[in-house]
Amino acid sequence: MKQAGRGFLIGLAVLLPLATQAAAPKQIEICASCHGENEMGSRDGGYPAIAGLPAAYIRAQLKAYRHGARDNVMMNAVASGVDAAQRRALATYLADLTVPVSAPASGAAAQPLDPVGAALAIRGAAGVPACASCHGAAGLGQGAFPRLAGQPADYLAAQLRAWQTQKRPAGNPPVMPAIARAMSAAQIKAVSAYYGALPANPG
Repeated sequence: MKQAGRGFLIGLAVLLPLATQAAAPKQIEICASCHGENEMGSRDGGYPAIAGLPAAYIRAQLKAYRHGARDNVMMNAVASGVDAAQRRALATYLADLTVPVSAPASGAAAQPLDPVGAALAIRGAAGVPACASCHGAAGLGQGAFPRLAGQPADYLAAQLRAWQTQKRPAGNPPVMPAIARAMSAAQIKAVSAYYGALPANPG
């Protein structure tokens, strides 16, 4: 694992300066070693999809990792070698990636949408505003708010717990810690499962 991590860091250190000149897919495809094909995440590994997220959001997360405000061993190490210009280039490249169309599964492969999660996402609950009010209809993101649809459920739940325990920066606007603290463990599990089952791009 340590050797693989070193290889990842060396590759990224070489490729990111090139990305500041021309952010071609081959120059930063190293991201796919964790974030999956087309940078669309890995459900098995819990890695989030980063393609098509707002550039400002991506820059903010890389900056948080670089300065230790957001804690992840791999990402802290990666971001420590990425300066502001490289963050801008990488964020712009990822934000401009096309999110592949992924229609909801059908038949035996279909996952029923969690009804409790759907209610939280669409209508909210006591002390918990509807997720859709910021993250848009179907969780596809809007403005500075990132897409939730299609992200690994385990990843989404982990982020809500991190906000509950002040292990992740509040963000801009700084609303998520208060929202997460108002949520029960069951609600976190339900809404994470709901968004995890939605297509990232219904087409």
